[in-house]
Amino acid sequence: MALTVMNWSLHPQTHFESVDSTGLPYQVIMLTDSLDDSFLQIGDEIGLFADTLCVGADTYNGSGNFAVTAWEGSEQYNLPGFEDGDSIRIFIWTNLGNGFDEYELDPVFTTGNGTFGFGSYSACYFSLAIPVLEVSETEHDFGTVSIGNESDGWTFTIKNSGTAAMTFGLSLQNDSVFTLSYYTISSLEPQDSLQVGVHFVPVKSGVFMDTIFLTSTDPVNGTAEIILFGTGEDTTTISTRTDNIPLSFQLKQNYPNPFNSNTQIYFGLTYASPVEIIVYNIRGNHIRTMVQNTLEAGFHSVFWNGRNDAGQTVSSGFYFYRIHAGLYSETRKMVMIR
Repeated sequence: MALTVMNWSLHPQTHFESVDSTGLPYQVIMLTDSLDDSFLQIGDEIGLFADTLCVGADTYNGSGNFAVTAWEGSEQYNLPGFEDGDSIRIFIWTNLGNGFDEYELDPVFTTGNGTFGFGSYSACYFSLAIPVLEVSETEHDFGTVSIGNESDGWTFTIKNSGTAAMTFGLSLQNDSVFTLSYYTISSLEPQDSLQVGVHFVPVKSGVFMDTIFLTSTDPVNGTAEIILFGTGEDTTTISTRTDNIPLSFQLKQNYPNPFNSNTQIYFGLTYASPVEIIVYNIRGNHIRTMVQNTLEAGFHSVFWNGRNDAGQTVSSGFYFYRIHAGLYSETRKMVMIR
């Protein structure tokens, strides 16, 4: 098959800064006719590099097969350029939809061996080495979760299905009740993937929504959004006995005490009253509101699972729980041992 080269002369370019002509040319021919769907556009710049040195550049003019001239270095005149045997690197300056940027091509040589100076010229077809972002999900509903408890874990997958390394970043729109967990990496090699875990811990009753924003170096579709939903439900269980009314307000010792992760707090009311029971740490910091409601007369108990109002597990140590019921107030101490 005859090779038709439509262009051998340099056209003005603004991005790649090539070495000057040394009088020692070497042609690298881009076989654009071999591409089923060429991404080359008129005005794109192509640069030939020996390592990091641009040794030739030209601007694509829309013709078919396209030649770019590279310049061999001259020791005699102390002019920079490639040396015989240097690997041919090809870059393109193009707009893939998000503005102009520079990308390295992945050439396959049909003439030559991929190095400068081999034979009288080289010819290659090529593909664009870019990352391609894929995300497995676009939304997830965690359903109903008790206040302060953690939902079952849910994961989604980020994949780089392209041919170049991809860097990415993850963030939540709000500092919210949803949390992300994943290995602290920010890049994926071609065809690699990463699973990201998401958890939901409601801090109050109601419906919550947030958005995960994903940004990447995919030059075409570099961003993605994943919408999260979840409902918080107050399932604090207060056990009540009204068949035996105490003679006075009372706050009893929790049981078990010391405890490992769960304990029961007991109290009695002689008449219906607004009740507030709060757990504090040894420094007096608010940890968890256990009760904040009007209760009828009788004996009551409430369960504490060792978590704070944000649903986080607290550490071992001394804690205090205080009751306010009408004019009655009392504090007791309990010990958590993990």
